[in-house]
Amino acid sequence: MRTPYFISMDDLKDLPVEEAFKVVVDGIYPSLFNRLTDIASCVSKFEVGEDSSALTGMVQRMNTELEGMYQKEKLVLFPYILKLKKENKISDSCKPFSNVKAHYRSLMHTLEGAKKYCHEFVEKGADCELTEKINSFEKLLVPFQHVKDRSLYAK
Repeated sequence: MRTPYFISMDDLKDLPVEEAFKVVVDGIYPSLFNRLTDIASCVSKFEVGEDSSALTGMVQRMNTELEGMYQKEKLVLFPYILKLKKENKISDSCKPFSNVKAHYRSLMHTLEGAKKYCHEFVEKGADCELTEKINSFEKLLVPFQHVKDRSLYAK
C-alpha cells in the first residue's frame, strides 16, 4: 500500500512545522518502509546462498536503522522541536539530532553495501528490478534527509 501523501520536498520544507512533521510521520516514513518491503520481496526471490543471505541481512539492517530514525524523530526529536518552538527557544543540545544522524549514517553505509551486492547480482544475470527498487528507496531517502536537515530541523 502506498502512502496518500504526495508532496515534493520543496513543498515539504515550506509547510508549517507541525504540518510538516505530520506528513513526515504519516506519509514519508510509511512510503520508505513500503519501498524497503519491495526490496525485501525482490531479494527473497534469489537462490539461497552466501550473497543472497548477506543482502537479506543488509535489508534487515536498513529496516532496523530506518525504524530507529522513525522512532527517534516521532517520539523524541519532533516533540522536542515543537516544545522549543512553543517556548520560543533554540536547542542547547545536539543529542536528539545526533542520534537520528547516527541511524541515517548507518543506513546509508548499509545501503551502499546493498547496492554493491545488487550490482554483483545483475552482473550474474539477475533481474534488475532490485536495482530499480533500491534506487527508488534512495531517491526518496536522500532528499528527504536533506530537507529535514536544512529546513525542518532549522525551524
